[in-house]
Formats: sequence, structure tokens, C-alpha cells
Amino acid sequence: MSDVIWQHSLQSNGYGGNFVNQYNHTIVYKKSNKFVLRNLSRTEEDNKLYKNPDNDPRGRWRMGYCVNSLYRPNLKYEIQTPSGQIINPPDKGWRWSKETLQQKIEAGEVIFNDDETNIIYKIYLDDLDGRVPTNLWIGGDAGTTRSSNAELKKIFDGQAPFDTPKPVELVERILQIATDSDSIILDSFAGSGTTAHAVLNLNAQDNGNRKFILVEMMPYAETITAERVRRVIDGYADKPGTGGGFDYYELGEPLLLPDGNLNENIPTNKVYEYIWFTETKTAYSPHSQHYLDNLSGTAYYFYYQRDSITTLDADFLNTYVSPEAGRTTAHHYVIYADMCAFDSADLERFNIVFKKIPRDISRL
Repeated sequence: MSDVIWQHSLQSNGYGGNFVNQYNHTIVYKKSNKFVLRNLSRTEEDNKLYKNPDNDPRGRWRMGYCVNSLYRPNLKYEIQTPSGQIINPPDKGWRWSKETLQQKIEAGEVIFNDDETNIIYKIYLDDLDGRVPTNLWIGGDAGTTRSSNAELKKIFDGQAPFDTPKPVELVERILQIATDSDSIILDSFAGSGTTAHAVLNLNAQDNGNRKFILVEMMPYAETITAERVRRVIDGYADKPGTGGGFDYYELGEPLLLPDGNLNENIPTNKVYEYIWFTETKTAYSPHSQHYLDNLSGTAYYFYYQRDSITTLDADFLNTYVSPEAGRTTAHHYVIYADMCAFDSADLERFNIVFKKIPRDISRL
């Protein structure tokens, strides 16, 4: 777990006598120790310390530490220089064994300084796989609130129709270190659609196949969130289109009412689909009336009629459940109904689990 500090503002404007708040906190956690952050891409600013003063054929390098971080008496040994001078070991010892150090000297990875009083370890730029992310994102390298507002104005023809949008650079950086090129990214509070914008940008940059799922319950979901995604795909202002596409869906009526009862306005097949997935976590395929399907020896029934009370009784079993009714033979049964005519002993004998349909029977 970590706390990433993001500098959301580079401005120092504020009122006298108060600190100016320029930072936001982003709490980062992982569910599995198998997850490892990816490195960020390196910029020329990251590489400015890497030089090649000795025309090393391996390219640019910078000095690294040759001293061990912990005290290791077995790594304390003298080094003889090409001119015969002796370099004494540091207090904690050298970073490598004597044999390994000699191999690095022969390979040119470790060299002596000009007066042969110390050794220099070369860290080559070409050996680096990006840049390890830190938890301090400052100086505008992950965007700012001002830059995000400016970008939103470009997208919406000079208007900024959303307050406090997140910078696309910020979300891009999060995706770079936390996702693969074929990940599915979920944003449950999509806002202005920055997450989709970032996903589309990254796919355009590296030919990735990332997908996004955005959820937004506010009225601007179509006019701002989805519209931004459309314009990013097609291009806006001075930005070429990223390409790609997406599907837009609106929620229908809720399956369950606030009191927990079944919404009687929902089509019956949608109720069947919900019950089947809730029980089995698998996709539903329509079957005959009241019979959902058989999975791993358990048959599922939803005995429901919109305008009348249903009862799990012998007639129902003979009509819909018995082998003569043409059902697949099962060892166990899960049956939903409004009422049950069997006692617990009968249910146990028939291997039936009865579940009451959640609806207000008093209204019928």
C-alpha cells in the first residue's frame, strides 16, 4: 500500500495567513503480492545525468555505487590499480566479490578514476527498462487541474462543462504502471470521461488493446462523458483522433425495488436471467416455462406468475419436475415460489431447497 502525492497545482496564489493546498493524495493498494508495478517510460529529463565522456561503445552511462550497503567483512579486500597503487576497501566492504569485480573491470563496466584512488561503476542507459515509479508526482509531469481544464475546453469548443476534471496525463501514468496492453479498466465514477480518454491515448501510442468500462449515474453521462469519448476518437482541435469505439447503454428499471421486493414491471425473462446468474454465476439460456436449467446435478426452477400467487406443491412437482415432465434428471432442486406446501422433512426427502420469491403478496 502506498500514498501517491500528486501536485495538482503549480500556482502559489492564495490568501495571506493560510497555506496554499497544492497536493492531492491517491491511495494505492494491491490485492495480491503477485502484482508488480510496471516502470514508466523514460524522458530526456530522466536521462540528463547519463553521459559518455570516454566514448564507451555501450553508450551513455552514469556513476553508480561500488560500496556495499551492509557491513560484509568478506567483501573487504584491497584492489591493485594498473599502475600498482593499492585502493583500500570501504568500511562496509565492496559491492561485489573480488572475482566478480575483476570480471567487471575486464569488461570495462568498472573503471579507475584519473588518479587511481577509487573505482567507478558504470550504469548504462541502454540497460535500463524504463523508470521505477515514485510516490511523488510533482512539477506538472502528471498534469494539473489547470491543464485538464484547458484540455476540456479544447474538446468542447472553448467551454469547460465539467468542474475539476482529472488530467488525462495523471490517469495515463496510473494505467502505465498498473495495467497491461490488453487490460480492462473499470471507472465506476466516470465524471468527464478522463479514464476513457487515457485508455484511447495509450492504445494509439503502443497499438494496445486495452478496454474501458465507464459508469456514470449523473444526467451528463451522455452529453459530457460519452460525448468526450466520441470527440477523442474522432479528433478535436489540434489533436488527431485516436480511433477505436465504444458502446453506450442506459439503465432500465431496477430489478429489485428499494424495499427488496421484485419489480413486477420487469420482463419475466430478465428475472430468470438474474436468478440463474445469481445462483450459478453462468450465462443464462432460455428454457421452457419455470425451468431455468440444470447445472452439476442441481435443477433450478422459478415458479412465478405476475398476477397470482404460486405454491410449490405436489401438482407443481408432477407437472414440471418429474421425469415424466421431460426434465433432465437431477439429484437436487432449487425451486423459487411464493409459498410452499411441503414441510421441511418433505423438502429434505425430495432434495429440494425452497426459496421464497421476494414480492409483496398482499398486493395481489
